[in-house]
Amino acid sequence: MLVLVLALWLWALPGPGWAAQTLTQAHACVPTAQGCTMQATTLPYFWDALQPGQAGRAEFTLLFDAPAAPVGQVGPVGPVGPLALYLQRIGNGYELRLNGEVLAHSADWQRPNGPDAAKAPLLITVPAALLRPRNELQVSLRADVARRAGLSAPLLGTPQEVLPHYRADYRWRVLGVEIGATLTGLVALLAWALWISRPRTSGVAAAAGAAGGRERDPAYIHAAVAMAGWCLFFGDPAIENPLLPWPGWGLLVAGGFATGVCAMTLFCQDVAGLETRRSRWLMVAVALAGVLSAAVGLWAGLWQAWAGWLGAMVVAYAMYGLYFAWHCWRAPSAARLLLAAAVLINVFGGAWDWVTVLRDGDLYGDNAFGRYLPMLYALVLGFILVQRFRQAHARADELAASMAAQVQAKTVELQRSYEIMETLAREQARTAERSRILRDMHDGVGSHIASAIRQLQSEKPAPAQVLLTLRESLDQLKLSIDALNLPPGDVAALLADLRYRLGPRLAAADLELHWQVQPVAPLLRLDGDALRQLQYVVYEALSNVMQHAQARGVALSLSEGAQGLELRIQDDGQGFDVASPARRGLNAMRQRCEAIGATLELSSAPGATCVCIRLAR
Repeated sequence: MLVLVLALWLWALPGPGWAAQTLTQAHACVPTAQGCTMQATTLPYFWDALQPGQAGRAEFTLLFDAPAAPVGQVGPVGPVGPLALYLQRIGNGYELRLNGEVLAHSADWQRPNGPDAAKAPLLITVPAALLRPRNELQVSLRADVARRAGLSAPLLGTPQEVLPHYRADYRWRVLGVEIGATLTGLVALLAWALWISRPRTSGVAAAAGAAGGRERDPAYIHAAVAMAGWCLFFGDPAIENPLLPWPGWGLLVAGGFATGVCAMTLFCQDVAGLETRRSRWLMVAVALAGVLSAAVGLWAGLWQAWAGWLGAMVVAYAMYGLYFAWHCWRAPSAARLLLAAAVLINVFGGAWDWVTVLRDGDLYGDNAFGRYLPMLYALVLGFILVQRFRQAHARADELAASMAAQVQAKTVELQRSYEIMETLAREQARTAERSRILRDMHDGVGSHIASAIRQLQSEKPAPAQVLLTLRESLDQLKLSIDALNLPPGDVAALLADLRYRLGPRLAAADLELHWQVQPVAPLLRLDGDALRQLQYVVYEALSNVMQHAQARGVALSLSEGAQGLELRIQDDGQGFDVASPARRGLNAMRQRCEAIGATLELSSAPGATCVCIRLAR
């Protein structure tokens, strides 16, 4: 960045009117079997081609003439200012000296397999004070095995002349790769996130309705692996200090490129609907072959192995690209056609760069545009992901609308069912109420009327007995009507109603009522029907006292204990044998107590008979 600022500042200065020159001739001291020998050479110097499989150092001496006028004076062509020196490639490590003075050097430049300065173009300001009429530029290089070391022809001139070359190469080799690495990295993260979060339903499992029938879409993971490998390949030129020692880092970058190519092939087949299970193993083999050829080139110095793999890939993918385009043309869609176009453009671009390298002899191909062609896949992948997202969103909207319609239909159906059930419940309640009334009439009023009829039909009817039976029938009928208006669970109110209705009969039978009912909280679990059952039990117990006990008094008590309510009907009559077979009235009392969850206990002795009813809360 400081170099750019300085270069921009220099570019604003007035130029000296001195034509820029490219220094192509140099004297080089390079290692040979006999040692370092000085020889004339023409730049650029490709280390890996001239010194295959070797690491070492090289010294280059370049001579050039300075402007005719001394620095700071006015010559025939105008004022003379500082010059700019531009090198498209230098390294892996370097040191520059001008007339014996250190002009620039890379970080830790003498350490083998250290930082790689050959990745980015280099712009150096040449101070005017160092210039002489005849100048000597000394370049010392550190070259690592199979690391694309070497020296390009330096361009020397005014900042106005040199800076455009530097800007163009910097944008192409540094800014471009940073943008490409960022784009492919983001797409890789997006594809990976979609692979994690959006499984698809397999056809077999979906047909079987299995719960585990959802599997992850392989297209997303293939795209994620491809973009991740190309992100590493893209970002390598911008990383001067690799994260792994060389040549391990070079093998990682080559593996990323090979993996990206093979994974993108699988992604293309996923999108086109082609089979990928068998070709997946083929792509793994191709990627491993690429990694192996890169390892041979890096460790053995045989860069031809990697170059041969690349050439084989160009030929193979030229044929595959035509087949893939033909297949997509047969069943066209926007995604397939765009992907087919990207495949063909990549194949053509790779072949073009390969031919250009062979034709021009530029083994570095720093400005080859094939490096950026995989970005087309990233753009097409982004389009496909957006398209799939829109399709999924449309399906979600359709499912939501369908679900809303189904919910609405179910709501209407449930509403109808509820209305039917409510009608049935009301009808059932009316039926139950009718059944209860009929049962009460049959068991109570009907039974007493039937008894009165039998008494009247006897040979010597007793009017007093008939009158008593009819009064009992009338009392039971009134009690049944009163029970309809009792609050749920109010046992005390039920007993008070019994006292009111049976008081005259108790007095007529010369029975003294001892009222011992305490205020208690309502027992809410007893609904209207349960209260009527309890009313019958208490009425039957009092009726038995009046008819059979020959007692002088009866005590009615209600209290609340730890277990619930306790209701007692106790008289001082003659008693009865509790162990004798129970009569119909006692059996009915027991059955009604069981129906409301109460317990009935009987105890009897002369002068003390007790009916105890316990009601749990």
